[in-house]
Amino acid sequence: MSTVLERLAYDGDKEFIRVCELILSGRGLVFFAGMQRHFEVAKHKPASFTDHGTVLAISIGGTNIKIMLACMQHGRMVASHVRTMSIPEKPTGFDAFFDDVLLKDPAVFRYMSENPLPEVGVSFPMAVIGDVAYHQTKVPTLNGVIARDFERDAPTHDFRRNFADYLERRGLPPAALFFQGDGIVAHHGAVSLSTLEPGDKSSLIICGTGMATGDEENYIQLGIMNLLDYDEELYPAGETEKYQYHYAVAGKGLFGLMDRAIRLKSKERGSLLGRFDLSACFSSSVDTKTVADIYKSSHGFGRTAKASWIWEMVGADAYTELQEIATAIMERAARSVANSFVATIVKMKPAANGKGHKLFFEGSICVDPGMLPKIKLHIVEIIKDKSLFDALGEPQPYIPDMEATISEVCAADSTVNLGGMDVTLIGTASMIMACTSKFDNEGEE
Repeated sequence: MSTVLERLAYDGDKEFIRVCELILSGRGLVFFAGMQRHFEVAKHKPASFTDHGTVLAISIGGTNIKIMLACMQHGRMVASHVRTMSIPEKPTGFDAFFDDVLLKDPAVFRYMSENPLPEVGVSFPMAVIGDVAYHQTKVPTLNGVIARDFERDAPTHDFRRNFADYLERRGLPPAALFFQGDGIVAHHGAVSLSTLEPGDKSSLIICGTGMATGDEENYIQLGIMNLLDYDEELYPAGETEKYQYHYAVAGKGLFGLMDRAIRLKSKERGSLLGRFDLSACFSSSVDTKTVADIYKSSHGFGRTAKASWIWEMVGADAYTELQEIATAIMERAARSVANSFVATIVKMKPAANGKGHKLFFEGSICVDPGMLPKIKLHIVEIIKDKSLFDALGEPQPYIPDMEATISEVCAADSTVNLGGMDVTLIGTASMIMACTSKFDNEGEE
């Protein structure tokens, strides 16, 4: 009978090949974002982009909506108005929602009503398919905004058409509008404020509650891959949305994996964990941080208050067992993030200029100081193993540039005070600026 640590172990190289094969085939994971020109503008940085007038950015998240009026001055984003509002607690229709966003905020209403062509960017915490934001469950109170059953709802949930109709009903001028899923939007914000040049390639990974990547053209939902179909006790179908990769990699799943692994470990001969009921410590996505804290406490980071409380409750020997489980879980997550990132680079192919991709990291799992160095190390190790790419029949990538997270880029190059602000808001503004900008050789706007 295998131990739980043996069951948590896995073949990272084998998983990398499988991830690459899935992303190269598409198979419902790759959503075209229509942003190739947006990224070209962000890299070329024409004058119409680096000195761009005020736009309205609306970033719809899973918990809050962030709203910003901002302009670009000499390549730096400057916010004149920032507001956060909660997602409605009760079911709210399209008109009522945008009344709250656009009409009840005096600064936003002035912008929308006094400009002959206001520029509006909207980001969604999900894929946008054509002109339809689609997710079965996210932000459940927004009625008429997000399609829940794509085949059924797509004809009535065309966001571009519905937003234009709403403005007309409210007597507001027509707007220049661009909207997209938050992963590639955040990526665009980072590229807009970075020093990337034409010919460079960049990629993004966000791993926080969930995981997704972006490649300048596509929003790629690698987290929904059904890869965990090999151990029904550790990764039960009913608790992993039919074996989705998220549940071994990201915040929405690591707490549950820890809880199940503890239960299995407590049944092993000699384990001390059977004496304690720790289920309350690993009961929601917030508790994924506890898994990371226990892991880091065995890797030179010391114990946080929550980890110390658990240590005092179970004692040193049982806590060591928890550290072993958390280490197996988090180190696998680090390799899986690296696998996903390199698979995205493989899909993009090497840059023609012979330079490695610029990689941007975001999300609580990625930027955790106990995880990011390991993720970067795994990325280099994978790319240096030519046999993996020979097996795929794909060119071996160049070693990428992995210096900064999106937050670091935006904080360094923007006058916006990010403190707690969703960095996706930066990209929500930059993408509509890029949408309405012209290259210098295209003449006057």
